[in-house]
Amino acid sequence: MQTLKRSIVVQIVMFTFFFFFGVDYILRELVQRTTLFTVMEFVFFGLVLGGGITWFFLTKKSDVLVVDQKYFNQVKIALYLIAGTLLLSIISDFFSSPKNVQEYLLIISGALMSLVAIYGLYISIKIFLSGDSNSE
Repeated sequence: MQTLKRSIVVQIVMFTFFFFFGVDYILRELVQRTTLFTVMEFVFFGLVLGGGITWFFLTKKSDVLVVDQKYFNQVKIALYLIAGTLLLSIISDFFSSPKNVQEYLLIISGALMSLVAIYGLYISIKIFLSGDSNSE
């Protein structure tokens, strides 16, 4: 199966964003929010976004990768799992009476999101590095 190299770059940036988003979920529950914490959030988000946009535009439009279907299925499963962790974090808002349950669910969803994002990042980098590149 063929895909544009740029789309794999977008996948890598997206999974990197979800990794930091999951870490942010965990840190929001464990660390007191201060101005420094908020500034660090924006700095990491800016680095991921700026690096991703730069990498995207440095990649040629015509570069095509030949990739096995199994890698696409693994990325699809990773995206479904990330969607599940996001739903878990939304569901945690319904547990407002015992505060600990909400905190634990947010920490669990952040940890799962980070782990799944690392897996998706691994698969996407594997696709990027091992795909046969064809320029049209």
